[in-house]
Amino acid sequence: MTTPETPQPRDIALEQESAEVAADLEAQSAPREAPQGDERDVEGHPS
Repeated sequence: MTTPETPQPRDIALEQESAEVAADLEAQSAPREAPQGDERDVEGHPS
């Protein structure tokens, strides 16, 4: 696995924290990346 020249703060946190904390950070970040309702409007999935 290669390390980016300028790692993101999230990447640094994931490397330093435990698996449980990393999973919690992922859970908190997910809603920000996928707005509500977006999951239902994915192409290829009928409404």
